[in-house]
Amino acid sequence: MTILPPFLDDQYDSIAWSRTDSGVFTLASAYKSFAETSWATMIVAAKPHFMSSVTALPHAAFGKVFCRQILRRNDFPFANACSSLHVVYRQSLVWGLYYGSSAHCSPSSERRTVPVSWVPPPAGWLCLNTDAAISTVSSVGTVGGLIRNSSSAWIFGYCKNVGHTTPSQAELWGLYIGLKVEWNLGVERLQIQSDSKHAIDLILLLTDGRPLPLVQTISSMRCCAWCTEFIWVPRECNMVVDSLSRLSIPPSFDLTLFDEVPTSIA
Repeated sequence: MTILPPFLDDQYDSIAWSRTDSGVFTLASAYKSFAETSWATMIVAAKPHFMSSVTALPHAAFGKVFCRQILRRNDFPFANACSSLHVVYRQSLVWGLYYGSSAHCSPSSERRTVPVSWVPPPAGWLCLNTDAAISTVSSVGTVGGLIRNSSSAWIFGYCKNVGHTTPSQAELWGLYIGLKVEWNLGVERLQIQSDSKHAIDLILLLTDGRPLPLVQTISSMRCCAWCTEFIWVPRECNMVVDSLSRLSIPPSFDLTLFDEVPTSIA
């Protein structure tokens, strides 16, 4: 060994923080170490196949989104739900691309199109995408849903007429019906994606002292013996479900299931 043994008059070994000269941990040194660390290096260490996507991102955009996702992930244990770090990485990459390509483009800079597509759930999870449509003539709402696995394979889809309703109520109905179907099938890990930020916020934030009955019901279902994760996605990631939601034919209120992709949207 190249390290000399301690002398008899030396003190006992103790834990030291390598980022300070004194070996004492400080918040300032911790923040400084984070600032000096490359996001690309951090992700490559954990997920090498993300390197091509990370290097193309503006570091500030990716870092901001990643921090928000980590904070959001830390909230899940308090809501009887769980999330995976894999999901946090994937969401950060998608939103970093979307945010960095559109929000900070100056008029003089060259614009480029960045495709936004559906991102499958982690292995062992199923993904439920829901959407709703409201008739501008009759105000009748219809909802649709699609369940896929981590390999992007179609499990089944559905659509249902929910009667006269508002856009927000229709989106909540879509989430509730999808959760109920999945719970009855015995699904243990479910990721729910919706392009309705208002509906997702109503469920996750619960800032209203008197939430809507549907919000209360959905929140109660989340507390059952399974893992759920609600994610807002851009509308471009929900186009298939948008088509499904328009297949329900009033006045029937039956739930229509599709074991295969309907020919009208294939």
